[in-house]
Parts: sequence; structure tokens; C-alpha cells
Amino acid sequence: MPITRRIYPQVLAVPRPYGYLYSMWIRSVCVASLVCGASIQPLNAHPHIYVDAGVQFIFDSSGDLAALRVTWIYDDLYSLLITEDFGLDADLDGILMPEEREKLSGFDMNWVEGFAGDTVGFGPEGELGLSRPVEWSADLRDGRIVTTHVRALDTPIDPTTGEVVLRLFDPSFYTAYSASLTPQIRGRTDCLTEVVKPDLDEAYAYLDNALNAQPLDSDAELDFPEVGEAFAEEVHLKCGA
Repeated sequence: MPITRRIYPQVLAVPRPYGYLYSMWIRSVCVASLVCGASIQPLNAHPHIYVDAGVQFIFDSSGDLAALRVTWIYDDLYSLLITEDFGLDADLDGILMPEEREKLSGFDMNWVEGFAGDTVGFGPEGELGLSRPVEWSADLRDGRIVTTHVRALDTPIDPTTGEVVLRLFDPSFYTAYSASLTPQIRGRTDCLTEVVKPDLDEAYAYLDNALNAQPLDSDAELDFPEVGEAFAEEVHLKCGA
């Protein structure tokens, strides 16, 4: 997994939301806390972005799982930085005009080659092949950016042949995903879903070990170990008797 995960239209000179957005993040946190003191997390602390995530399982007319609709709700601070950077919601009423929604739509969909979309799926026959994102949308609700996109399965699968598991995580742990939105089902009535959380004690122990194994001269940010999968939250789908 390359360090660059998404490319943002207005910050193409940097691989992630560093540069202008990152400096704004630092200034915003400092202002919010009045002084940059010990209460501020270290600049190399991960994660930097927090996302409430959800998924809708979409079934075709044959009852096969054909696509996923993924929802991401970004944290308040990151949402503020993006809306400011895009020049949106100038009247501060928290409502985007249609042309503003169009401008925002797709800001997080410019994926580099090989980026898995922070969503990995497994079915009875192994890992699911998922398309690049289509049918994306974006809006601002209660001060938070909400985006959706659809990913089609390369080959629809019969969900009654075994469990389907989606794992939501950023390998670099730059973004933390919480499967906090209730999973949705469209096209079948005999399916159940369950959200499975990771063992955080084990996950943080894995993170500590990975950090301790880093060379002393490594860059704390750019060389941060890919530990995100240890923190992955899962959405399980079972259908049929």
C-alpha cells in the first residue's frame, strides 16, 4: 500500500492532507486549546482523521450480492478544514447549496492506483473483487461531511453459500474507521448483519511493538508502520436459513 491514499483536487502538491490543510489543523487545535501545550497530541500521533462508516449491501434481481454502497461521515475538524479549503458554506448556516454539493462531491474519490478504498471484503470463495467507486455524493450535515459511493462486485455472489465479511481500515492508520452506522440491506429480506469490533488491547500492543521496532532515525510520520488492519472493524453478513 503506497503512502499516498487519496489525492485531493486542491492539494495535489502533497501526498495526503499535509501542507496547507495540515498547517490549518495545527492552528485550529492550538486556537481551540488557547495554547499549544501538553494537552495537544504529538504531531506524529495516529490517527489524524476519524470516520463513522456504514455499508448497504445491494442485491440484484437474482438475489446475489452485486454491490456495496459505502457511507463515510468525517469528523468535525476535518470537515471544517475541507469546507474552508473548498470555500463552502460561506454563510455558516451548515447547509450547502446544490452547486456547493456538486463542487464537494468526489473530493475523496480520486484514488491512486492500487488503493483498496479502505474496504476489503471476503466471501465463501475468498477476497471479493470490488470496482473503483461510482455514483458518489457529498453533503454537509450537522457540521460533518457525509460522502457515499458505490462499489460493484466483479462477480456477484450467492450469499446463502457462506458468510460475507467486510473489513474497514486504513492500512497506514492515518484514518480511523468506526462501523457505527447501522448496516443496510437492499434486495433481500432474509439477511442479518453484525458489527464486530477488534480487541483494542491487542491492537495497541501490536502498535507499540511495531513502533518499538522502527529504526531510531526513521521519520515518525512518513515511516509510521502499517498497523491499521489490527484496528479494523468488521461488518458480517449472513443470508438464508
